[in-house]
Amino acid sequence: MKALIILVIFLFGWTCFAQKNAVDSAKDPLPKIWLECDETIFDEQGIPKTNVILFIEGQDSRIVGETTGCDQIDQEDFENFDIPSNALSGLGGWFAGAGDYYYVVYDQKKNAVRIFHGWQDELQADDGYHWEIHKTIRL
Repeated sequence: MKALIILVIFLFGWTCFAQKNAVDSAKDPLPKIWLECDETIFDEQGIPKTNVILFIEGQDSRIVGETTGCDQIDQEDFENFDIPSNALSGLGGWFAGAGDYYYVVYDQKKNAVRIFHGWQDELQADDGYHWEIHKTIRL
C-alpha cells in the first residue's frame, strides 16, 4: 500500500514537473513587426521626403530611416528587390533616378530586430541593392 501511495505521489509530481517545463520552454510569440511610410513632405525644391517608421506591437513606434519615394513592397515581390524571404516587411521607392529601400528581419539568436537599408542609382555599374544593416534594436 505504501509503495502504491509513493508511486502515485511520484507520478503526480512528475506530471506537474513535465507540464511546468513544457510551459517554460514555450517561447513568447514574436510580436507583430512591420515598417510603414510616414506622410510624404516636399521640400523647397519639390523633393519628397518620407520617414520610415518601425512598428513593434506593444512598443512605441520609431523613425528608422528616410526615403524619397515610399511604397510598401509586397512579400511576393521581395525576390525582385533581393529581400530575403524571412523579412517581415519591406518598403521603399524611386525618385529622380535613385531609390532607397528598407526591410526588417527578426534575429532570434539576439532577440533583436534588424533593419536593412539598400539603394539603387540609375548610373550604378551593378544591378544590386547594396543592402547593409542600418539599425539593430533589441526586443
